[in-house]
Amino acid sequence: MRKSNNRFFTLIELLVVIAIIAVLAGMLLPALSSAREQGKSVSCLSDFKQLGLACQLYSNDNGDYLLPTELKFADSSTGNSARHFGLYAGLEDRYLAPYLGVHPYATYGSIGVASNGKIYRTPMLCPSLQFKNVTINGYIMTYQLKAKENSSGSAVLIARKVVKIGSLKYPSDLFHISEGNSNCLMVDWDTVYTPDLNKACGSIDFRHRGSANLLFADAHAESRVRSNVPCKEHQGTDSYYCSFWSTGKAQDLKYRF
Repeated sequence: MRKSNNRFFTLIELLVVIAIIAVLAGMLLPALSSAREQGKSVSCLSDFKQLGLACQLYSNDNGDYLLPTELKFADSSTGNSARHFGLYAGLEDRYLAPYLGVHPYATYGSIGVASNGKIYRTPMLCPSLQFKNVTINGYIMTYQLKAKENSSGSAVLIARKVVKIGSLKYPSDLFHISEGNSNCLMVDWDTVYTPDLNKACGSIDFRHRGSANLLFADAHAESRVRSNVPCKEHQGTDSYYCSFWSTGKAQDLKYRF
């Protein structure tokens, strides 16, 4: 009777193979996760570039004026309403809707729950934005271009906050739009890290492995880490007067960072 040449793995050998596979998986999974997040960041940056193109078209069609963060309209009232913000998507003749299309809910890049209980996602939504069972605005605009103010019980226009791109000394420095993660639609030099609900300002969401995408007044987009965003925590009150936040004649000041 011939002896069989078939050889079976022993239990120890199987455990060794499993251990090797586990080690390899542990080495590969972080790299795969990093690559996946990098892909999301690139996709988000691509949306920012599309957003920048739409802002350029808006300026071309509106006398070189930069897309405002908030503007007074005939239907404006006191308080804050998404209908008056620069990224509102609900009216076909307002702001960027002629170039990016109309969406019945809120602003571009948002996710939330409609009145009928259904979850909605508007165009230009960042793939890294997480749903939290409440309305989240994925984009946040500079408070320095808020051209509507509440005064004596009515809404008034702040003319100095309506800015022409040609009036800017450093349009490539001036921050315009970044990434948010709350119901706020604005961010200011002193709320980059910590929101201030008294002036309806949220913080920038550095959701791409510690970095956030930003759009500037000249319509170019780039990714920045926290330390490269001028703010109260980094430069103190000097950041308010720098070319990253200040518009018009204020850009003639010595602070450029």
